[in-house]
Amino acid sequence: MKSPYFFKSIRFFATTIFMLLWHIQIQATTETKTDAFSSSGGRQSSTHYENVFILGQASPPFATNSANYGEIGGFLAFLGLPDAHTTQTIHFVTGWNWFSVNVVTNDMSLDSMLSSIAPNGNFIKNQTAFATYYGGATGWYSSNGLEAIDNKSLYMIKMDADATLENTGQPADAAAPIPVVTGWNWIGYLPQSANAINDALSSLIPNGNFIKNQTAFATYYGEPVGWYSSNGLDQMLPGEGYMLKMNADDELIYTEPAALLAKKTFLPADTLIPEWKPDIQKYEHSMAITGIVQRGDEEIRDHQVVLGAFSGNECRGRSRLTKFPLNEHFEFAMLVYGNAGDTLTFKLYEQPVDSTADLINRVLFTADAVLGDGLNPEIFTIYEPQLVEIPESYDLYQNYPNPFNPTTTIAYDVPQEANVLLQIFDIRGQLVRQLRNESHAPGSYKIIWDARNELGIPVVTGLYFYTMRSGDFVRTNKMILMK
Repeated sequence: MKSPYFFKSIRFFATTIFMLLWHIQIQATTETKTDAFSSSGGRQSSTHYENVFILGQASPPFATNSANYGEIGGFLAFLGLPDAHTTQTIHFVTGWNWFSVNVVTNDMSLDSMLSSIAPNGNFIKNQTAFATYYGGATGWYSSNGLEAIDNKSLYMIKMDADATLENTGQPADAAAPIPVVTGWNWIGYLPQSANAINDALSSLIPNGNFIKNQTAFATYYGEPVGWYSSNGLDQMLPGEGYMLKMNADDELIYTEPAALLAKKTFLPADTLIPEWKPDIQKYEHSMAITGIVQRGDEEIRDHQVVLGAFSGNECRGRSRLTKFPLNEHFEFAMLVYGNAGDTLTFKLYEQPVDSTADLINRVLFTADAVLGDGLNPEIFTIYEPQLVEIPESYDLYQNYPNPFNPTTTIAYDVPQEANVLLQIFDIRGQLVRQLRNESHAPGSYKIIWDARNELGIPVVTGLYFYTMRSGDFVRTNKMILMK
């Protein structure tokens, strides 16, 4: 029998050889990552850029560590040494930032995981709780349960100044199941590299319905398209957080990402009209709108056309027209940012003739609403008095769908320029929400109600009444919220 010193000698020799190989590999990897990041326009640094991107950019630059952690981890385990570590770096900007964390450390508390951004962080929340930064001995404090970072969750953090979040630890278990339920789910992205959205979400077929990050969204259409996005969400990326809407309860298990993917090319709206630029970090909430644009009865079919959403003179969203693969429509797919109750108006910019036109549509901003999709786009119409059909009389239509949960659309007609008051009441006659109280040009309108009151609090299941008043016209209809 060989002595214990023999095995110790073998282990020491193997460890020495491994560390030499590891040093060579890290040098090569660092050089590759630094070159890739600097060539994308990023700031050069001697730091390792694993999973690096800047929140708020439609096409975030990032580079993943090319080291094979699975093989290295197994070799280290054989030697009885700790597994490889990875560093995740995320650049936050002033205002709201969506993110998730895909490394595991010995201390996942907020004070530890967010230490690199103190004191620039102000407020953080997940789907069920929140915490505020107080500084000093208190640091981050939550009275409702948000005390530690969960790799499986999306977080929204509000920053007082730009800062960089950096954490080093073990790679999160990329195949860890994430339970998801019917409705909205705030999810993190666990793998260490990007993955095509159809591959990443393959475990949810056919129960997934809609997904968005802070800058783009995708919808599930079934075979042969699967998940589809025309505004940039064709991949899921490390560090990003997502809101996922489900049609049924399920379990998300991320697939192993393939080799580094090439980002799909799409045409950003800012190349045509850069002054239409929403401040996405200013707002906590967004809603998705998909539609077509018509001049009279004729659909506009041109990639060089941009639709902009506005509240007053402030741009809240923008999108080019692009051809949808399952029909012949040229559609816009736009994330719009704002606060509950904001009235959105729309403008169209046509680059070939360098002209801007107003649209007749008005939409009430509703947090996380999804208005239209590729197969059922909303119709937006250019305002041209000689082409717009003017209603002959006032009318208030039955809401649809009805019963509803959680949103419903109310349509109405205005035959002349007049002030319109549109309000919702409960069965006791108490005011729940005022949807409109403003002057209207002649035309047909519709507005979404998100089943929330004036304070933004969801209302209970039951019977509600909506009343429209304009001049001598008064009409009330019933609707049912069924949760």
